[in-house]
Amino acid sequence: MVAHGLIDAATADVIESSRAGSGLNFLSAAVRGAVVDEQTALSALATHAGVPGLDLTRVTIPPQVLQRIPLSVAQREGIVPIRIEGPSLVVAMTKPNDQRVRDEVSFVTGLSVIAYVALQMRIQEVVIAAYRNPSVAYKGPLAGSPNEPLPIVTPLAADAAAIVEVDDVLEAEASDIIETATPAPAPLPGAPGKVASGKRILVVEDDPDIQRLLVDTLRALGGDVTASARGVEALQLIKTVKPDLVVLDAMLPEVHGFEICRKIKESKRFASTPVLMISAIYRGWRIAEDIKATYKADAFLEKPFRISELRRVAEELLATGRSAATAGDDLGTEALAHYTAGVEAYQAKNYRAAIDELRAAEAAEPFSAKIQFMLGRTLEQDQKVFQAVYHYERAVELDPKLFAATKNLALLYQARGFRNKAVEMWERSLAAAPNPQVREQIKQYLVSIL
Repeated sequence: MVAHGLIDAATADVIESSRAGSGLNFLSAAVRGAVVDEQTALSALATHAGVPGLDLTRVTIPPQVLQRIPLSVAQREGIVPIRIEGPSLVVAMTKPNDQRVRDEVSFVTGLSVIAYVALQMRIQEVVIAAYRNPSVAYKGPLAGSPNEPLPIVTPLAADAAAIVEVDDVLEAEASDIIETATPAPAPLPGAPGKVASGKRILVVEDDPDIQRLLVDTLRALGGDVTASARGVEALQLIKTVKPDLVVLDAMLPEVHGFEICRKIKESKRFASTPVLMISAIYRGWRIAEDIKATYKADAFLEKPFRISELRRVAEELLATGRSAATAGDDLGTEALAHYTAGVEAYQAKNYRAAIDELRAAEAAEPFSAKIQFMLGRTLEQDQKVFQAVYHYERAVELDPKLFAATKNLALLYQARGFRNKAVEMWERSLAAAPNPQVREQIKQYLVSIL
């Protein structure tokens, strides 16, 4: 706030002193002390956090949404559920970049998490007021209709110079994803074994020692074993390997194991693929049953596990599971039908119909970067910018080389003042650029904004 000229250093010192013992963070203390108005403070918070802010005085929270997160979790973690959008739960958080909290919320609710930042004091007030009677909808003091768009607050200042011109130049060079399918990613380096039983096994584990143990044990069963240590890589390998069994650690970099399991089981193409989840953190028979019920995992083992138990469970799952090897490389019949209808509606500028069709395509094929990109593109045209960002991000997770998605993310982040995120995405666009000319244009543009 000092850097943006909103307050001077002396005032900042006074705010810092006044909040001692109050439990409030700096920006909440500044609003309480009437040093800055709430919208300015929320914009500053969005700038600092790198995600959009949410004005909780203007939200309405349906009771069925409020009941998704227990009061104890909301109080402990500083989080409020706001609404459900498709397969995702929109939440307001004091620390929206805390992946541990987001993973816990995803586990508790069975939904993906779209996180916004909100002032600490407002989250505390909403938790107290809303959970006092969680069977009744909560309405903020300035809330309008429950169907109004989210009251999003953007960062303090946008650095969007020349953004239109750059967009025009790059758009002309980008391949049109509407008409050209993104090729399935090539299999990433793994640990292929001798195919004795004809079964493909995907091991997703970030601890190298445990990964080695899993690979050696499962390879000894005669399986063709591929290994991955990261969540994003695993999402790509689901499509390329088409495994007959997935052995999946719960805690992974980038994408939580529960989220991967949920995507597998919600996919009509891969739902029959058995998933064996393992974890050293989630323990006990109750948690095992919850994981099976919520995420549809076929089996669960606690670490450390016995080799004999791993072999027994893997053999049972391989014997009873249905092979996914016959799945096509691109969209299945149902997903393709919905995707095609969605594209046609998009081209006719009927964005609501396009969103409905594309969400149906997503339900049939959640591992398609192409579908996620088109959802992002359509939502952007329908003025649902931050929902669009979410689906562009999912597209990049599934296909990091999808230039159109990284470029659109860079433009959206930059236009809304998230400079650091914009730079990150321009750098990723540089790596995914379709030709040397576009790569050089991005280099020059990066130099101009850094």
